[in-house]
Amino acid sequence: MQKHSASRRNFLKISAMTAATAALGRRGFVEAASAVENKEQYPVVVIGAGLGGLTCAAYLSKAGFPVTVMEKHLVPGGYATSFQRGAFQFDVSLHAIAAKNNETHQILDELGLLQKLELVELNQAHRLVTKNKDLLLPDRDPEAYIKLLSIYFPEEKLGIRSFVSEMLGLHEEVYQLFLKKNQYITLFFPFQYSRMWDIRNKTLSDLLNEHVTDPELKNLLGYLCGYYGLPPSKLSGFYYANATADYLQNGSWYIRGRSQNLSNALVDIIRENGGAVLLNTPVEKILAKGGVVSGVRMADGKRLPASIVVSNANLPDTFGKLLETDVDYSDYTARIASLRPSLSSYCIWLGLKENLRGRIPGCCIHAAPAEGVEAGYQHALQCDAEKVGYSITMFDNYFEGYSAPGKSTVMITFLSGYEPWKSFEKDYFAGDKREYQQRKEQITATLLRRVEARFIPGLSSMIEEMDSATPLTNLRYTGNPGGAIYGFEQAMNNQFMSRIKNHTPVGGLYLAGAWGFPGGGYTGVMRSGLQTCRMIIEKLS
Repeated sequence: MQKHSASRRNFLKISAMTAATAALGRRGFVEAASAVENKEQYPVVVIGAGLGGLTCAAYLSKAGFPVTVMEKHLVPGGYATSFQRGAFQFDVSLHAIAAKNNETHQILDELGLLQKLELVELNQAHRLVTKNKDLLLPDRDPEAYIKLLSIYFPEEKLGIRSFVSEMLGLHEEVYQLFLKKNQYITLFFPFQYSRMWDIRNKTLSDLLNEHVTDPELKNLLGYLCGYYGLPPSKLSGFYYANATADYLQNGSWYIRGRSQNLSNALVDIIRENGGAVLLNTPVEKILAKGGVVSGVRMADGKRLPASIVVSNANLPDTFGKLLETDVDYSDYTARIASLRPSLSSYCIWLGLKENLRGRIPGCCIHAAPAEGVEAGYQHALQCDAEKVGYSITMFDNYFEGYSAPGKSTVMITFLSGYEPWKSFEKDYFAGDKREYQQRKEQITATLLRRVEARFIPGLSSMIEEMDSATPLTNLRYTGNPGGAIYGFEQAMNNQFMSRIKNHTPVGGLYLAGAWGFPGGGYTGVMRSGLQTCRMIIEKLS
């Protein structure tokens, strides 16, 4: 076996743009792809029909490449799916997205998804409840957000304003860089994108400490860190600030119907442009020889040739289980092994036989852990249902008619480590779920009791349908190590410019999804799909 010495680029010292990259930065993806001749000679296989893989496949199919998406599950979408229980259709994961005046909106527009989907703007989207405060946060109004927090912390009003201004300024830089197709000249980067440069090595705690001092206020300002799977002391300040500013400035949106509508629309675009989406078709191996991919092999032994393979599967499995090659990539796999998968989640879906629309304020209610977000993270690692912070999604506050008349749809979610579930793993996958089910019932009962006592009086008597999912459920359906929901965590050794990239040391093998750049979340994985499309076109131009 050949030994491959993986190139460990220092992405703070990337060379100046090539002519091809610069051209791609000036033109749209279809125009840039027109420079690639004989596209039929570059068949593309995308492994996995999560949003990252589907977005990449949709872009490539619109650009004229022959694309085949292969998905092991019976429905497309990964976490962006829904399921039916009785009269209720439950969304697997979508709470809200920022989808206006930003990267996500541009992707939806470029792919023609805005003509296929209806985005609903949420009012009173986020409600934050702490030990002694209950705040309905303003929508699309950073100034009102600053003023609200300043009422409660008047001595910190200058710090609150400077913190929010810092986030908004950083978000604007990120968006401008996106509009330039993420291309830049390294020498000028610290001057053109000074806020991004300044924050590159800061955790969220570092960023908060520069602006405010009150511990309770820090918890309030960092309330969305649960969406990104780490506490402030570990979470990339860049990732948090950019994403939070997007919500503050552009608001929160939901897809009328369910997130499955988005996944299905992407499948339609792929097929309308001559591509194929094959469900219930797992890939067994990615075939590569001499450092270059040649195709994939299915479980039945059939081979599908490919010049380009895009893996929407998790990165550890892509190299640890799927790749069949004669080259040693141990340097690269060592880098993969040094990174930690994100936390998983525990979710409870409730179909209620009463209409709660408008009776309980807020769309997404964030119940903060009593001991603060750092302690809350430790409780999440242990899946401590008595102490962990959680969220309640009141879907019927999104829009009239979300549920059937006289009914309501509610989702209760909290982050969970995998370790507390590991002891059930062997029996679970062997079909013996008795002890596992007992533990699920205990945790579900605890969460329902807490929610009923604090937010929804009489909840237990309203339940018509109920289902729940644990990290083992996530592992079963996605294959992600530990049931991870955000790919690799956004820790300081894998964020911003040091985030693992969407190209790999194997020629023609790319990533698209939460495990690569820029990371997890709906916006993150859709941007990842676009980023990978750009890389492929640049390589072939």
